[in-house]
Amino acid sequence: MRYRGVQLRESTDDSRLYQQIRARLGLKADVQDDLTAVLRLATATSAISNNQTLGDQTQPGMPRRSFGVDLAYGDWRYADSAKLTMGRVPNPFFQPAKTQLVFDHDLSFEGMSTTYAPKWADSSAFATLGAFVISENYVAPRDQVDTGLIGLNLGYSFEAAGKWTVHASRFQYLNVGSQPITRFESAAGADSYSKPFDRYRGNSVFAKGTTYNFSYEFAQTEAGLEWKCKVQALELTVYLDYILNDFSGQQGEAYEGGVITKFGRFQALLAYASKKSDSVIGAFTDSDFNGGGADNRGTKISLSYALSERTAVVLTDYRATRGIDSTNRDFNAQQLDFTLQF
Repeated sequence: MRYRGVQLRESTDDSRLYQQIRARLGLKADVQDDLTAVLRLATATSAISNNQTLGDQTQPGMPRRSFGVDLAYGDWRYADSAKLTMGRVPNPFFQPAKTQLVFDHDLSFEGMSTTYAPKWADSSAFATLGAFVISENYVAPRDQVDTGLIGLNLGYSFEAAGKWTVHASRFQYLNVGSQPITRFESAAGADSYSKPFDRYRGNSVFAKGTTYNFSYEFAQTEAGLEWKCKVQALELTVYLDYILNDFSGQQGEAYEGGVITKFGRFQALLAYASKKSDSVIGAFTDSDFNGGGADNRGTKISLSYALSERTAVVLTDYRATRGIDSTNRDFNAQQLDFTLQF
């Protein structure tokens, strides 16, 4: 469970103060030695957020909050270093320091993936191939090309004054360019702040009748690294991740870099991210960093303290410029989280 207090302000709007909860309940069953089944329920219905806003304006009066299927998959280890995962699965692709530059932590993938991860004395490697359905496009009597994602992730880890992990990925989205943005979100519309530019979660779109469609296809190449070291009680992580969309020219670059330190019960993070308007899918990238979506840049500072083995308090500050490829505006937000696990 997580209880969160949020204060944010964008552009010249009044500052907003609100509260959220997140609850997740999971079950893992060892069906047999090589087969595991996982089922997890979570609050909310957004693809990239399990948060439920208290006193939600669209659902006022303290009604019962939604709780639905978050994960539901089978994990089959068909070889010593290989597995096949099928269903509604967690992100199978490695991300340095678990960055959310490409995919938000709360995003679940619908389809299948296979991973091969051999290990040696002082090194290891991994290769993950995944295929996922985003929108099954059928309007009777005609079947249309579905919207989907195919991803390949390769990486290598080795010891050298700490542990280094380098990785490279290729993500090919199918049938996105010139297609309706409602294939990613049923109630999707253009960003009001970006006028006179047409944007959806920061991505370039164009009006077509009463709907908005994506201006570009997305075929992304990603590369990054992570370095971890430990000196007595101090743990240090440094990471960098970069992605480029082939189809959007100068608006196709995004990167994130940061430093994480941990000492005893304390942890601190300092990170910077820049996401041009058509570098990443705005509906899938981190929903918090820089205010969420693409077409932004800014910093994240986070301080956390573990009150016990299963409880923690976290304070996070975001400072950003949104609309770097459209209408510039300032954004700042603060989050205070209290989390517990059992």
